[in-house]
Amino acid sequence: MKTKRISIAIIFAAAFLFFTPRELHAAHYQMLFWYPGEAGSTVEAKTTIDTFCNYVNDYIRPDRIRGTYFNTEIDGEKFLKQAKPKFGI
Repeated sequence: MKTKRISIAIIFAAAFLFFTPRELHAAHYQMLFWYPGEAGSTVEAKTTIDTFCNYVNDYIRPDRIRGTYFNTEIDGEKFLKQAKPKFGI
C-alpha cells in the first residue's frame, strides 16, 4: 500500500513538472555593455539598451534578457562581480 502511494505521488509530481506553463521554466539573463572611456552614462544608454533587449526578448520568449551599460572600469568590474552576467560586449 505504501509503494502504491509513493508511485502515485511520483506520477503527480512528474505531471506537474511537465504540464506547468513554460514561463515557470523561463530563464532571465543579464547582459553587460561595457565600453570604458566612451561617451554616455548608464542612465543615458538605458533607453537604447532597453529597446535592444525588448527586440531580442520578442525572439527568445519566454526567456528574458536585460542589459546594462557602463563606461568606466570600476563600475563594469563591480557589475561583473555582483550580477555575473551571462553575455557581454
